[in-house]
Amino acid sequence: MTLRPLPQGPPHSLGTLLTPSNQVFWLVCLGLAIPLCLNGLGARSAHVTPEMEVQTRKYFFLFQDMYVWANIPAKTSICLSIRRVVKHYTWITWTLYAIIFVIASSSIVTNIWLLTFCRPVAAMWDPTIPGSTCRPASAMVAIANAWSYINIIIDWIVALLPVFLLWKINMPWKQKATVSGVLSLGIFASSATLVRLVYLPAFTATHDYLYGLGQIILWTILELTMAIIAVSLMALRPLLRRFLGSSASENVDAAARPAPDTRQRNNRFFRMHGWSLQIGLDSYLNAHLTRQSTLPTGTSNGQTSFGDMDITQSPRSLPG
Repeated sequence: MTLRPLPQGPPHSLGTLLTPSNQVFWLVCLGLAIPLCLNGLGARSAHVTPEMEVQTRKYFFLFQDMYVWANIPAKTSICLSIRRVVKHYTWITWTLYAIIFVIASSSIVTNIWLLTFCRPVAAMWDPTIPGSTCRPASAMVAIANAWSYINIIIDWIVALLPVFLLWKINMPWKQKATVSGVLSLGIFASSATLVRLVYLPAFTATHDYLYGLGQIILWTILELTMAIIAVSLMALRPLLRRFLGSSASENVDAAARPAPDTRQRNNRFFRMHGWSLQIGLDSYLNAHLTRQSTLPTGTSNGQTSFGDMDITQSPRSLPG
């Protein structure tokens, strides 16, 4: 996977600018996985020395920190990419902004919690430091579960938001399924989070700790990878138009624009037809006053009786 170049032309959106930073965090996490594997990650305790376990715990601490920070640009870029499609729907836009706030705040709180898990911080990977204190391992499982549940809920909300957009589009169900699938690709990232929940009890293991840790890191990297793929595929609109036809893309754009307000439609109607109405009234009055001038009797000064209604109008010529 390579870094995607920024598009040329109009000013870059924040979602586009966040994508390279997301890939940088992803590369850093991959880079940290290399020394983790070299120091016994995924190995049984019988094959790991105490020095190797200390090094593995140190790199795992750095990996956790980078992963939590990587979650902010990963989820934010997905939300902003969807916002570009549904920007005319105010309630969806504000829902996405609220999700971004939850992502950022939960990431900051989780990072602060990780940095204060042990005193001093080095006790996270070397518990033999004199005078060091750490929270129980069950607290690590609790914060990891809370973090996973928040991410799963966010992924599903973001994945279901396009349903409201595509529900009223007049297009074949095959095209609806394909377009909604492209806009809901973030749900694949939550599938990796769901699988990772199964391995979180490995934090409390007293035997084969590094063996269980390997599964957690594997599914964490897969989650970041799927998030990058999801936000990148959303930019493949020309490919979607090629395989589904231009009508699919046009229908999505049409659905993304809400119907104009009734008052706006009425104002536009009167702007279009008000001039024709005035021209018709002027023509009627001119013809009626011309006919009146040929009669032997009648009213003067352009005033004539028309039933019970009096019309006073000076003759005027048609415009143009």
